[in-house]
Amino acid sequence: MKLRQLLFPNKRISKDLISIQINRDSVCMGDDCESHKTIFELKRDTTLAKLLQKIKNKGYLAQIQGGKATWLVINLKKEIAVVAQQWRDPKYLSINGDTKLSELEKGNGQIRIHFRYLTQQDPDIIYNEYINKTPNE
Repeated sequence: MKLRQLLFPNKRISKDLISIQINRDSVCMGDDCESHKTIFELKRDTTLAKLLQKIKNKGYLAQIQGGKATWLVINLKKEIAVVAQQWRDPKYLSINGDTKLSELEKGNGQIRIHFRYLTQQDPDIIYNEYINKTPNE
């Protein structure tokens, strides 16, 4: 079964839907045997928080032994959140979780979200580093 079907079963193309492409870094050599890129549609008014929760619940982000994987969520080139295996909820950077998917930056007509794997770095340090980052850095 394709990842798209696992994450978002029974979705039909409609004007109310927006195309989303997600991808993530590999966490080890055995994890990079297949592409992690997937494309699907969701309602335009779905929030970023709902998208990230659905991705986490469906196991798209690799879980590592020790339970402390840290991920930086990037929309095109903009860091928007930090997700940590040990956290229940993401921490948002430049936008908040109530942001509608239709408000995110698009590339070639699609919302593009990339999850950058930051190994087992302390997610609170990563969050503080990015939340305090000036826009021109």
